Amino acid sequence: MKYLNNQAMGTAVKEAISLCGIKVLADTNKFQAAIRDFLPGSLLKNERHLLVFSIEIGVGRRLLETVNKPISDQKRTLWIVDSLLTVEYGFMDIRSKEILHAFMLALGWPLRLLLNDENTFSKSYLLGTTTDKFTKNTIVTFGKYSWLVLHVTNNAALLVTKNITDIGIPYNKAENIEKTTWETCSLREWLNTEFLQRFSEEEVGKIVESEIKEENPWPHTSGGYQTKDKVFLLSVSEVIRYFGDSGFFNKGAVSTEVCTINDEFNLDRQAAYKTENTWWWLRSPGDSNNKVAYINAEGVINLNGEVAFDDGGFSCVGVRPGVRPAIWLSKTVWEV
Repeated sequence: MKYLNNQAMGTAVKEAISLCGIKVLADTNKFQAAIRDFLPGSLLKNERHLLVFSIEIGVGRRLLETVNKPISDQKRTLWIVDSLLTVEYGFMDIRSKEILHAFMLALGWPLRLLLNDENTFSKSYLLGTTTDKFTKNTIVTFGKYSWLVLHVTNNAALLVTKNITDIGIPYNKAENIEKTTWETCSLREWLNTEFLQRFSEEEVGKIVESEIKEENPWPHTSGGYQTKDKVFLLSVSEVIRYFGDSGFFNKGAVSTEVCTINDEFNLDRQAAYKTENTWWWLRSPGDSNNKVAYINAEGVINLNGEVAFDDGGFSCVGVRPGVRPAIWLSKTVWEV
């Protein structure tokens, strides 16, 4: 399942309201024309289609009716709209919440309105309200970010941000490029200092410090020593394990000329920064000690890698690299 770019959807709805007034949420033709320029191209066609469909079936009209009403009324409307999408039109619960999330971003409604109580959903889109919701391939919220659940154990869950959080950050600064490993790279330090500081002390306490091993199962470049980190990047093996395995490494000897994994899971591996897909770093080494594997904007795994000091101005990739942090989160967060 390809997850929606909620940030782009929310921005498009907000711009439509700015251009045409809030009543555009009840006018399908005007709405469709207004968002066309803000969700361009084939990569965002699903987002555009779902927003227009939502207006057609009355989602926008129902939300419009409660814009200036008490929070209790807004919660009730969200419950009704969610039921409309999931029960009457057969949307998956996750997809329904993604659509609601986009409209809420545009209207400035706090995401806590989706939290579980007697007036809202029995299963929440947000993290920490029910145990059965916290399962593989669901989207949850922790801190200020939306996260994709990749794997759940008895004690913790592996999460990766749904979208790219930052761009233009090199894997390793240019002054330290002779031999790049996850252990010594500047991006590891940034994730576990500056990025981690975006969370409260209580939230940081719920992130599990994990043993991080390094490998690239294709060129067999040394990945350096094992580390212990709260925040990290996914490896090639983890991306294959959790996003989908088409059997690339099970086909025996693989030619060194084959440096990409381009398969049916490309869409699942795509990630966007704001409204555009871009490439994002993995932590695995590339085919030499100064290169690092990555996922390109189309979701293809590049095993040869990109130069570690690339911040968008040096390489053949041609655009600024994205960062998609990963964490292991303690089960205490979602236990009831």
